[in-house]
Amino acid sequence: MLERAILDTALDQLSGVGWNGPTVEGVVHGVRDVRNSRPGLALCAALHECDEGAAVCLRTLIEAGVFGPLKEL
Repeated sequence: MLERAILDTALDQLSGVGWNGPTVEGVVHGVRDVRNSRPGLALCAALHECDEGAAVCLRTLIEAGVFGPLKEL
């Protein structure tokens, strides 16, 4: 879900401002909107209810699968 939102936001920026216009901040704002959405808030709530080991695993998965590729772009 989050990965798709990042990609959609990046594509929206590309189509609106061209290749040199998109910014990480613009994409991060799109991600913020997703995080504040109903599914995003549910994910945050689930993270808070996980035990420490499960929360670390989930955060690591999100970091590696979503934010890592975003940083590489």
